[in-house]
Amino acid sequence: MLQAALELDSAALELNSMNMPMGASGFILPLTATAITLLVIRQGVGAAGVMASKSGNTDRFTKFLQVLPTVLYSLTVAALYFKVQAPQAVMLHWTATAVFTMSFQQALRSPTVQSFVTLPSKEVMGQKLLKAIADITEAVPKQDIVAGGPVYDLAQLPHDIVKRVSETGNSDVLTIMGAQLSAQNRFPEAMYCFDKALLLQSNHVRAHYSKGQVCSIN
Repeated sequence: MLQAALELDSAALELNSMNMPMGASGFILPLTATAITLLVIRQGVGAAGVMASKSGNTDRFTKFLQVLPTVLYSLTVAALYFKVQAPQAVMLHWTATAVFTMSFQQALRSPTVQSFVTLPSKEVMGQKLLKAIADITEAVPKQDIVAGGPVYDLAQLPHDIVKRVSETGNSDVLTIMGAQLSAQNRFPEAMYCFDKALLLQSNHVRAHYSKGQVCSIN
């Protein structure tokens, strides 16, 4: 029992002397905690990053969601430097917490649990995330995605255009609206229509083409 208590007080690596009091077995808990934490990030924040990438947006919030998983992965791996120097008792608690988080995460992914606690399905959550990204995109001043294109401030656009665009959920209609505005040399409003069309359908060929035409004029 005394030996077990001493081992819990020991670290996997004493950095000053490069001594490993417990041998290779001392690295089991730090490596386990790191691996589980990486898995939790992948299933949680990583999934949000994938959904953000699929949204087709290039605004700052979407880019933040895309980069966040990589940042968290890097920080988790870097934290291994401190984990190998922490007492085994600390690492035991850290690992147990990581296991609990992963178990809770896995339980919430179960359709049975989701139904029991009335949680929305993965598909519905994905749609809500995409809608949240779109709402945030609409709430901040937008800039043209293509380098060299006209820059516009959403707050400066005519209210009637913003209202019509926000009420239109068809990419084809928005592209036609943008083309009509472009023909009137109202390029910021046209770009706004094209951006909204691409927000709804990122692979809309006509919207991309029309947007490129406006960029070439400006």
